[in-house]
Amino acid sequence: MAVMDLNDLLQRTNYIRDLFAKSKVPLKKGEGLERSLAEADALARGDKLPGEPSTQMLAAIAHDAHVIWALAENLNTCVGAGLNVVSHLEQITTGSRDPSAA
Repeated sequence: MAVMDLNDLLQRTNYIRDLFAKSKVPLKKGEGLERSLAEADALARGDKLPGEPSTQMLAAIAHDAHVIWALAENLNTCVGAGLNVVSHLEQITTGSRDPSAA
């Protein structure tokens, strides 16, 4: 089983942010993807959580990190194959972080 490397997670969040910036697609502040990137960044940097974390909070952080990890890998594959991902980036900037909302 592969282990999530936190330095790699930070590189992946930066890759996604850079791809959005280069594509001139703004991340929507407070929406699902931007919030997931922020959670993954905080985890990768080792930021302290305020107060005592709940099981639900830790599960949400792990979920966000996994989503960002996989998204960066998939976007990198598409970009590497020469696909134009701009329209996809525009579509994924909103939405819920709640996995049960799917």
